[in-house]
Amino acid sequence: MRTRFEEGVQKPATSGDEQDWKLIQIYEVGRKWWAADGEEKDAGKKELIENLKVLEGELGDKCFYGGHTFGYVDIALVTFYSWFYTYETFGNFSFEKECPRPFPTLKRYWSSLCS
Repeated sequence: MRTRFEEGVQKPATSGDEQDWKLIQIYEVGRKWWAADGEEKDAGKKELIENLKVLEGELGDKCFYGGHTFGYVDIALVTFYSWFYTYETFGNFSFEKECPRPFPTLKRYWSSLCS
């Protein structure tokens, strides 16, 4: 059985699905970046940061991506957050410096899950 990623994920037609699309891209780019070297690794790092900036823009001044409720995008991003330290360590950069808006919320989610 083929997964959505093997079949090729198409960019969503509606702007409401843009958050989901960026989450899929963070996963895909992160996976490719992890195995890359040289210029590919640099390009992957740049793309990871760009995708996170789009999500940062979508969050705006809201507490959650769903507005006033904790939703699918919030849950998915919390699971990706556990990988950010690894990406930052091996990529020698900081997501938080590049995209500061979502991180206080992500840290709060993560600390409540781990305590």
